Amino acid sequence: MTKIHKMEIRPRYCECDPMSVVHHTVYPIWFEMGRTELLRAGGSTYADLETRGILLAVTRLDVRYRKPAKYDELLVLETTLRDVGHVKIEHSYRLCRGDEELVIGETTLACIDRDGRVQPLPANARVVIHAKASWYTKSGTLTMSAKEIRQVGVGELLARLE
Repeated sequence: MTKIHKMEIRPRYCECDPMSVVHHTVYPIWFEMGRTELLRAGGSTYADLETRGILLAVTRLDVRYRKPAKYDELLVLETTLRDVGHVKIEHSYRLCRGDEELVIGETTLACIDRDGRVQPLPANARVVIHAKASWYTKSGTLTMSAKEIRQVGVGELLARLE
């Protein structure tokens, strides 16, 4: 089920301290950007989930700072979907400058309702969140089980394949 998305980031001046080093509070924001783009690459958005009453709250954030990122450097953030469970979603992150690893991190998100109570992540949402990458073999052949098709629904399946 592992799904990976890479995006380029170029630190802006406002994200840096007076020494042109990216401030430590910026990395969680970039992690959120990575999660958002990973979901978008899979054919959905957080806005789509929210309109369906699926809200995701960060319950755990771990950031390991290995080397500083600096103003205007070209960086690549790799976001990996690690697990989609009944209530939680886990991601990992790797920020690099070329081949040099600068920052690594992990988050856990919990599915909650509009009152902030934990709720199960609907089965069709679990499928949609990690859908497209896991549906295809390396040769590009669509592979889904009948159970996955029933969970996501034929209409949504067709919409995702467009």
